[in-house]
Amino acid sequence: ILSLLFGIVTEVFAAKMKESKHGLQKVVEGGHVVLLGFTDCTRCLIEELATARESAGGGTFVILAREKKEDVEKVLFGKDLNLQSSRLIIRSGNPCYVRDLEKVAAQSASEVVILSDSKLSQEEADAQ
Repeated sequence: ILSLLFGIVTEVFAAKMKESKHGLQKVVEGGHVVLLGFTDCTRCLIEELATARESAGGGTFVILAREKKEDVEKVLFGKDLNLQSSRLIIRSGNPCYVRDLEKVAAQSASEVVILSDSKLSQEEADAQ
C-alpha cells in the first residue's frame, strides 16, 4: 500500500512539474501587468516597464503568448533581458479565450497591454 501511495504522489508531482515547465498553471497574482501577445517589441517594452517600476521595488509582468513558453524564454532571456528587480511569468495560450485570460489572472491585473503583430496589416491585426 505504501508503494502504491508513493507512486501516486510521484505521478501527481511529475504532472505538476510538466504543467509548470510548459506554462500551463494559473498565475496567482494581483496588481500585475499582463501582456497579451508576443512580438519583436515585447523585450524592449518589458525592460522599459521594469525600469519604470524600479523605484517601487519592481513589478510582476505576465506574458500570454500563442507561442510555446520555451520558445518565448529563449528569445527573451537569450539576449540578456534586464528585469532589474521585477519578475516575469510566461504562459502559453490564446488571448481570445476566457480560460486563458483567467490563467494569467487578467481580472486582477492593474494593466493589460495588447500587442499586435507588426508583420500584419492593420486590418489583419485588428481581426485577431
